[in-house]
Amino acid sequence: MSGRRRMNMPAMLRLMELADYVIPFALRAMAEHRVADHLAAGPRTSAELAAATGLHRDTLERLLRALTCKDVFAEPEPGVFALSPLAEPLRSDHPHSLRESALLEPAEVQAWADVIHSLRTGSAAFDHVHGRSYHDCGGPAPHADRVQAPHALLAHTLLPAYAWEQISHLVDVGCGVGAFTAALLSANPAMTATLLDRPDVIDAAAETVRRAGVADRAAMVAGDFFDEVPKGADAYLLKAVLKEWDDDVAARILASVRAAMRPDSRLLVLEALPDPDDDRRLGRMLDVEQLVLRGSPARDYDALCTLLRTAGLRPVHLVRTPTLTVIEARGKDWA
Repeated sequence: MSGRRRMNMPAMLRLMELADYVIPFALRAMAEHRVADHLAAGPRTSAELAAATGLHRDTLERLLRALTCKDVFAEPEPGVFALSPLAEPLRSDHPHSLRESALLEPAEVQAWADVIHSLRTGSAAFDHVHGRSYHDCGGPAPHADRVQAPHALLAHTLLPAYAWEQISHLVDVGCGVGAFTAALLSANPAMTATLLDRPDVIDAAAETVRRAGVADRAAMVAGDFFDEVPKGADAYLLKAVLKEWDDDVAARILASVRAAMRPDSRLLVLEALPDPDDDRRLGRMLDVEQLVLRGSPARDYDALCTLLRTAGLRPVHLVRTPTLTVIEARGKDWA
């Protein structure tokens, strides 16, 4: 019939792919069972992989075949599977391994299953499902390896984006597992750092800098950045910290940091800000993830600058990268 629209098959197939459960869960299941590790030495049959992983052979083969459709793993001959370029970072020993960040996290999956709650209320689905916040469920400490996994990508994009070598002493406020500051210290031998976080987190940061071989230039402080931030450093770092708090609490954090700064100190805020000109739209995706898991408010560059000014800080430099945006701020009276 002339009035009937033609079926746009490519668009329909693309939409089905985007709404699909199969690939995300199959990929995470392969990461969970270290399938890429078992293929590091070369192609193996599904029977060999099943024996090595303790998985059901036929089901493993079916999931691997589904993943080969997206170039995650390869099937060079029937029933034989191999690593592909996309699968390489799933290896535990890959220098930029993403395996830990691709594991199945049932608590997060349950939160995403209730994303309608966030859509209706603007609050965290995680809290609604579990009856407590993401932080109260453990925060980053029990998931130190998982949190650390993407930091190689962050370091790759952020280290060349700013003149870190100008900093002699850095205070990492809310350092988490400390992976980014460990990378900074490794790349800048003249730099020293103080890492500040909760008592239940700071031990993981100490282990990170020890493994990176920079523990002699890193001081650990177990504390609360709402109470006090170490004073007198020439630079302060807030990496992906403010996104976890509403405007009133974020303003308190900034005020605490501002009180610790010297007149010539700088504050470096690293956040995944939505960027309308970014075709990758990573900031937009992370923005929604933070809403569902943590109830984080929507905050663009202008809103962040308003918060900085409220705390007596003035944004003076902006650098966008494929991952996080770097905002340098100084005291409002800094010349």
